[in-house]
Amino acid sequence: MSGVPRLPIIERAYALAETGDYAGVVDICFKLHAEGYTEILLHFEGPTLRAAINQRCDSARGIELRSRSPAQKVRAMADASRQKAARKNARMRIALQGSPARSRSVVGKRPRQA
Repeated sequence: MSGVPRLPIIERAYALAETGDYAGVVDICFKLHAEGYTEILLHFEGPTLRAAINQRCDSARGIELRSRSPAQKVRAMADASRQKAARKNARMRIALQGSPARSRSVVGKRPRQA
């Protein structure tokens, strides 16, 4: 970098949340990864921090917190499920980026018998 100290990851996440450009923690994690932060998912495992950042994203986007109707609860559960799947996919991508590349010609082939 150009000598400018980089913000700690949690501070940067809150700053991104306050812009209103991100729907929640998952989007912010992808942005942090693109900015070069590492071990992102370790910092956002706690439900309290995720909820606080999601709330900050919602308020920055003008979404008010209210009691939810049953339909809203179902949508929230579906969103949470999608976010969980996205987090799992992100963890897999990050894990695979650190592993050595495998040759596609070798994977899935049976060894030759003599």
